Formats: sequence, C-alpha cells, structure tokens
Amino acid sequence: MKRLIAALGFTLLASPAFAGLTVLSTAAASDEGNEVTCNATNVSPTKSFDIFITIFGQAGTEEGTQAFMAVAPGHTVALSEGMIVDNVRCVFEFSESSKLVRADMEVTQLTSIGDLSVVLPAS
Repeated sequence: MKRLIAALGFTLLASPAFAGLTVLSTAAASDEGNEVTCNATNVSPTKSFDIFITIFGQAGTEEGTQAFMAVAPGHTVALSEGMIVDNVRCVFEFSESSKLVRADMEVTQLTSIGDLSVVLPAS
C-alpha cells in the first residue's frame, strides 16, 4: 500500500502543474467560398488567461492555429480561415474553467446577393 501511495504521489509531482482544458465545437460542412471563424470570449469578471484556437479539416489536417496571450476579461478573440472545402471543427484550449469561456464556430457563405452565417456553440 505504501508503494502505491508513493507511486501516486510521484505521478502527481511529475505531472504538469497546469493542464489545459479543451472545448470542441461540432463539425460543420463548408463549401468553396465559405469562411470559417472560431470565436472565444473570456467571461471571467477579473482574470486574464491564454486561449489557443485551432481549425481542423475533416481529415484532421490543421488549417490554422493561433495563440492569444493574456486575453482580458470581457474580450473576444477570433481565428478565421477561408476557402476550406471540408467538414471543419474548431478546438479551443485554455487553462481555466470552461465556465469562464464562451466559444463558437461561425461558417459564413459569401455570395453576391449577401452573406449567410451559421453559428454553432462549442461544447
């Protein structure tokens, strides 16, 4: 029993002190000429923290990624990519509780008669 406790203690000490949470959006189809935007808002009343956003295509290929450092309370950050002809998803990574982030994926179809957007909340 002492060995098990020692092994668990060592595992905890060797683990990173800060592990990120990940919020995934649902997948959405995107046709040629569409723009995909991943939005994340820090809804904490007082705390700034880092948010990492990545857009993936259906085959798991990384279409775009960006790190936003020290996002202030109440601020929104976004990553956009155009011309993705694929099913896409946004991945949001951050070190705080998921209660402090509101995230979504917006797919906008750009046409000559106007733009049509669909917004899918991340969960």
